[in-house]
Amino acid sequence: MHFARIRKALILFVTVLTIAGCATPAAPATPQVVATAPATAAASVTPAPSPTTTPGVTVTPPVTATPTMTVGALPGDTTAYQDAIADFEINYPSTWTLQDASPQAKQAGRGYYATMLSWSQNTPYAGEIPPGGTMVQVQVAQWEPLDLNRYVAMRKAAWAAVPVPIVLEEEWTLAGGVKAVRLSLKSDKGMTFILLTLINKRFLTISGEGDLELVAQIARTLRPMSVALPNAPATPMPGAATGRILFTSRRDGKM
Repeated sequence: MHFARIRKALILFVTVLTIAGCATPAAPATPQVVATAPATAAASVTPAPSPTTTPGVTVTPPVTATPTMTVGALPGDTTAYQDAIADFEINYPSTWTLQDASPQAKQAGRGYYATMLSWSQNTPYAGEIPPGGTMVQVQVAQWEPLDLNRYVAMRKAAWAAVPVPIVLEEEWTLAGGVKAVRLSLKSDKGMTFILLTLINKRFLTISGEGDLELVAQIARTLRPMSVALPNAPATPMPGAATGRILFTSRRDGKM
């Protein structure tokens, strides 16, 4: 099924990188987390300039491919997951369960990941989401060249080979001016959220299933550790966490 293929493609990608770096898996370590206040708006979009007019001449406004998709602030108390090696942090609900990679895996491997679950689970996450559950996974990979566009093209080619349809692609700007590409993958069981970006010479993939609006709110808080999230009202901000939509597929009625 497509849904299972999406997960296998994501996990296989990190596994191959880990083998290439000759990393030896180690037991999960105690995650490094910092309690924080509720996360707020971090991503933005630059509005297009207004057209100029000349007396006596009718100007037709240009067609724009930048519709607004509002992503609200991450609600409730949150915890910041910090990765000092890859130099990033991301907020997630404080009530969630975190399954982190060991320090040895982070130091030795070319690829590793941390998983955040909305339910309590002591065993390693194996891809089964309970009813009403939400999962977010942060994958870290070293890859060359350090070109986000080429990395995105490589990942898209891998999904196309499965095949996994991509029904939405848009550009995001995260806190600190970090550029990212958000994708929506479609399976027979639903949609999978993907965010690809480059921080500190490492490519990050945020993937999520379940409540995709909540997944987007969590992904929006991704930033370098040196960048703080700006303070903002708790209510959704028009245009927050939006980006230039590159294409959408009419095969899916909802995004």
